Amino acid sequence: LSGLLAPGGRLVYSTCSIESEENDAVVAGFLARHPDWRLADKAALVPPDRFCDGAFAAAPAPRHP
Repeated sequence: LSGLLAPGGRLVYSTCSIESEENDAVVAGFLARHPDWRLADKAALVPPDRFCDGAFAAAPAPRHP
């Protein structure tokens, strides 16, 4: 779907997990397959009690303006 992004649009990958294989690994795989993209921003929210999953979001962006 990254090829359908409108000029100036924003692509966001988000999960309700803090597991690396569901988050950083997926984003790294996308970036490895799409060298014309870069990681613009990412955030992980970890609950303080650790009895439930947190959340993750990453925003890749095209390297060209």
